[in-house]
Amino acid sequence: MNRWIALMAALMLLLTACGTEPEDKTYDLVYDLTNYEFFSEIFEEKTMEEWDSMGRYTMLLNGLHTPVVVHMDGTDVLSVVAYDQTVELGEAGLADEYHEGLSPVYYIGSTQDAVVIRVSGGESSDDSILIAKDRTYTFRQETDCDTNFFVREDGTLEYCRIWKDPSDLEEMGYYALEHCTDRNEILSETGSAAFEDGNLVLTAEETVVFSDVFDLDALFAEAQAEGVFEEYDSVDALLAANEG
Repeated sequence: MNRWIALMAALMLLLTACGTEPEDKTYDLVYDLTNYEFFSEIFEEKTMEEWDSMGRYTMLLNGLHTPVVVHMDGTDVLSVVAYDQTVELGEAGLADEYHEGLSPVYYIGSTQDAVVIRVSGGESSDDSILIAKDRTYTFRQETDCDTNFFVREDGTLEYCRIWKDPSDLEEMGYYALEHCTDRNEILSETGSAAFEDGNLVLTAEETVVFSDVFDLDALFAEAQAEGVFEEYDSVDALLAANEG
């Protein structure tokens, strides 16, 4: 009987060790992300030369809904591991360009169901990666729209999908009319993202259309006053021509 008790105790210890593997392993650096708004803030604590001199190392991120392990080379994120899944970044993946010496992987957060990674693509465009318990979702900059994900203050997941950036259109003045085909053409959409039966479901909550942001008739009148779009007798005629 004592031998059985000893065997069961050893088995329980083994199972406990398997369930807490990230904490039991040895990592070069350990950070609590509750102390940072952005993952990239970690790299402000050393000079770029100091980070580069470290070469390849591992980083354990606590403070999320699940432990996250990041494999690094200097300030370059090579891969991210969560829920026993690995997302390859660095030279082999999305984050293969530097921005002012920092890795473009600037945000790592989580909800109850997923780890959220955001990768800067430049001035205003981002890529998003979701590591869920059953699979990984990668949203790269797309030709028709960009889709990004954010963790709300209540811990739920939000998405934002942008077809045309209003700020870019505003810089065009009345020439923005050349990029519109309908008064109700969708510019952006935001809403809730959730995992249902193993699938990512996006539920729209707010939609912004062209006429929400611009007074199309006023823009058209301004353009005609400057001798632009004179071949059209109305803004709707211009929009119809754009669609064709």
